[in-house]
Amino acid sequence: MFERIGVICLLFGIQAVWDRSMLKSMSAKEVVGYILLMLPVAYLAVFFASGQDWPNYTDLLQFAFGKPANRIVNSLKLPG
Repeated sequence: MFERIGVICLLFGIQAVWDRSMLKSMSAKEVVGYILLMLPVAYLAVFFASGQDWPNYTDLLQFAFGKPANRIVNSLKLPG
């Protein structure tokens, strides 16, 4: 886990150094957009560091439609 955290810190540090001059010349709206684009990267980095399974779209679909789909299937089953 500590190795993964080290790799993440290294990569974020390299990106910060690389983008530093670009961020200085950006407007406030562009900086907010840059931060919003980096939030999913940080979110997935937490999953990577903790060693958990990465979320995917099927998890979201199961959460949103799982119970209604099960109710429909159960209502269509024949008794017996």
